[in-house]
Amino acid sequence: MDGNELCRRIKSNPSTANLPVVKLTARLTDENEKESRDCGADDYFTKPFDINVLKEHIAILVSRTGIYSSGKLKARIEEKEVVSADRKFVDKVTAFIEENISESELSVEQMADAMGMSRANLYRRMVSATGSTPSEFLRIVRLRHAERLLIKGGLTVAEICYEVGFTSPRYFSKCYKNLYGYLPSEAKRGNSK
Repeated sequence: MDGNELCRRIKSNPSTANLPVVKLTARLTDENEKESRDCGADDYFTKPFDINVLKEHIAILVSRTGIYSSGKLKARIEEKEVVSADRKFVDKVTAFIEENISESELSVEQMADAMGMSRANLYRRMVSATGSTPSEFLRIVRLRHAERLLIKGGLTVAEICYEVGFTSPRYFSKCYKNLYGYLPSEAKRGNSK
């Protein structure tokens, strides 16, 4: 991935969104600076740059975010606290998905119907409670279930793919790698050692 994609991922994850991001680049066009700002970068420098100016900007960003205190960096990455109503809701959605895990046609509309709400309300509630859209959450639950099956062993990657509701082993592998950083076949090989 490039720097813009890394920045987008940092800024879209609720547990890392508060981290300041400074982009250093050799690209000199205004368009590149706009792309960097659009992806969430807090500051932007082109090479060559003055190290003292960079240090000043970093000091301002760090003090503004409050991640530095008494000469030490404070850990600000923490799991989002889910209030009990949200926890119950997320557990109910998860249980519904797991009951229907092998259904490749399972849709957001079916999830909304099962929760007794409209698709729009489900979307708002899921994003508020988990930081993920309903379709993203569905995919994450499927992939976590796949991970458990890979650890357990006994099935091929393709069998696991279909077992958790994916219709394409290639797409399954791509999604798995996006979530875990490695392919399911690599996890399976590591498990068999």
